[in-house]
Amino acid sequence: MGVLLALGEAGSIEEAEKKAKATRSKVNIKPEMKASLQRLFPNA
Repeated sequence: MGVLLALGEAGSIEEAEKKAKATRSKVNIKPEMKASLQRLFPNA
């Protein structure tokens, strides 16, 4: 998800999560990972 945000392929963490799950349905985003992404990409 971080790659999608970094490349501008997703405008928000939620959008990146949806795209990742659309590509691979087994993707499991833990709350800790979301918190880390929010710190790395505060404008997402």
